[in-house]
Amino acid sequence: MHTDNRTFEERLGDVLKELERRNDLQEGKILELLDRDEAKQKQISDLECQIRTLTLQQVTIQATANAKPPPEPKIADPEYFSDSRPLLIPFLSQCQLKFNGQPSKFPNEASKVLYAGSYLRGPAFTWFQPLLLAANKEPPQIVPEFQSFKTFSKSISAVYGDPDLEASAERRLNVLEQHTSSVARYNAEFQQLSQYVEWNDASLKNRFYLGLNDAIKDWLANEPAPKTLKDLVDKATRYDSRKHERFLEKKASLSHSSGPQSTSSRAPPPPAPLPQDHGTTSTGTGGLKIPPTSPDGTVPMELGARHITTAERDRRRANKLCFYCGESGHSVFTCPKKPTGANTKRFAEFSFEDIEFSSFPPRAEKEGTQEQSGGRS
Repeated sequence: MHTDNRTFEERLGDVLKELERRNDLQEGKILELLDRDEAKQKQISDLECQIRTLTLQQVTIQATANAKPPPEPKIADPEYFSDSRPLLIPFLSQCQLKFNGQPSKFPNEASKVLYAGSYLRGPAFTWFQPLLLAANKEPPQIVPEFQSFKTFSKSISAVYGDPDLEASAERRLNVLEQHTSSVARYNAEFQQLSQYVEWNDASLKNRFYLGLNDAIKDWLANEPAPKTLKDLVDKATRYDSRKHERFLEKKASLSHSSGPQSTSSRAPPPPAPLPQDHGTTSTGTGGLKIPPTSPDGTVPMELGARHITTAERDRRRANKLCFYCGESGHSVFTCPKKPTGANTKRFAEFSFEDIEFSSFPPRAEKEGTQEQSGGRS
C-alpha cells in the first residue's frame, strides 16, 4: 500500500491546483459558449436585416407594378430630310430627342432606325431603300445600319453630311454678323457653329465681338472689358434686351399721346364747305353761296337742296314752269341751267313728287301715234 508521505499542506496545495485547473477549463468552455452565442446572435441579426430588405424590395416591386408609368412628354416629329447637307445634323438631333423623350415607343435600336428612315425623302430614301430590303430578306441578313442608330447616323453622314464640317464651320463663323437681328439670335447661330471648331475661349470671344453691330460695340466700350465669352454674351444680351424694352416704352408712349381724345375736349369739326357751282354769287365774308334769281324773281333750285317749298312747287306746276330754274318754255329735263357731268348725280336727288309728268319731253311722232291707238284700245 502506497503511503503518501506528503504533509497536509502539500496535499492541500495539490487539491487547490487541481481545482484551479478545472475552474480554468470551465471558464474556457463558458467563454467558448459565449462566443458561439454571440456569433449566433450576429447571424440572427443579419438574417433579420436580410428579411427586412427583401420585404421592402417586394413591396417596392409590387407598388411599381401597380403604379402607372409617368407620362412621357409630347415631342414633335422631325422635319423630313432629303439631301440638304446643312439640315442633316438637325434632323439626326431631332430624332435623338424623340428617342430620349419617348423611350417606350422605341424598345430597340432597329425601331429607332426604322423611325428615322420613315422621315427620309428623295435621294436620302433612295439610299436607305436597299438597306431596308436587305434587312427584310429571307434568310435575314445582318445590316450594320440596323444594328444601332449610331451606326445609321455615321453611314448617312458619310453620304449626305459635310465632309469637312470643321472647315465649313470656321468659314461661316468668320463671316457671321449680327446686322439688325437680336443678340439672342446671333448668339444661337454662333453657338451652333462654334461646337464644330476647336477654338479656345479667347478666340471665340474675339470672333463674337467682331460680329456684333456698332450699337452694341459702342455700349460695350463704356463697360469693363469682358474676360470670357460667357461674360461678353451676357453683357451684350442684357443691353440688347434693355434697348428693345425702351423701344417698346417709347412706342407705347407715342401711341398713348396720339390716341383718341375725349368727346368733351375734342374740337368741333369744321363746317362742310357748300358746293360751288357756276352762276353763284357770294354774300359777305361768310362765304355763303346764293344762286342768282330768275327773271321772274324766283330762285333756281340749289344743288344739295333736295326740295323747294310747297308753295313754290305748286306755283311752278300751275304755271308749267321748270322745276329747276323756274323759267318757262322748257322742262326740268331740258333745263339749260341744270348741272352736268359730276353734278348730275346730285341733280338726280329730286323728290319723285317734284317731277311734273306733263313736262316730259315729247316722244317721236310715231311713238305718240302708237300711244294714242293703244289708249283707244
